[in-house]
Amino acid sequence: MIRRVQAEVCAELEAVEGGARDGAGGALFREDAWTRPGGGGGISRVLQGGRVFEKAAVNVSVVYGVMPPEAYRAARPEAAAAAGGEKAGPVAFFAAGVSSVIHPVNPFAPTMHFKYRYFETEAPKDAPGAPRQWWFGGGTDLTPSYIIEEDIKHFHSICQCIFHLLNINLDPVQKQMCDKFDPGFYPRFKKWCDDYFYIKHRGERRGVGGIFFDDLSDYDQETPSICYRYQIISCSLFG
Repeated sequence: MIRRVQAEVCAELEAVEGGARDGAGGALFREDAWTRPGGGGGISRVLQGGRVFEKAAVNVSVVYGVMPPEAYRAARPEAAAAAGGEKAGPVAFFAAGVSSVIHPVNPFAPTMHFKYRYFETEAPKDAPGAPRQWWFGGGTDLTPSYIIEEDIKHFHSICQCIFHLLNINLDPVQKQMCDKFDPGFYPRFKKWCDDYFYIKHRGERRGVGGIFFDDLSDYDQETPSICYRYQIISCSLFG
């Protein structure tokens, strides 16, 4: 899935850049594949020096291996507690993610960032009762150099359901798409983003917000709808 997301986002950015699609000589993505010694690897794609985008990167990774018991306990303290005091040994894990940062040439066009990831671990073999763990995390946010209200409203409307906050009258199709997933997603994830990117020493938030979530495992992992929901969230901004 994440390889498809990477390919689709890169293709759309190249189309805007005017590269491969119309032969106008726009910048194209260059690809660098890498491997992780402990298992897995990833693909980094970078476009730079373009007519529209100064630099854009769209990266994916799929890694697996064994994590130390200390890392497991730090990541999932509730799982360690469920082991009933038993000391967990090394734990097998799997992680997959896609991330991107897009910097336009035009200073009036905002910088955009997104990152979505999935992480799972096997149950520690020497800790009876400790459950198998999995969770989703990530988000997307906008950082403009110049505040253009129309752009910000458009971004948040795509982030799902800006009408809850700004009382914008979306057309029935847009509202139906928002309600299709979960009406509570947008306000919940927007506040999470605002809090997560709050810069305490400046007393302000980074950029103009977006959505953010982490440690989400509040649905049955085997239920197809939850995988579909998070897939839609991660792809809806770029489809």
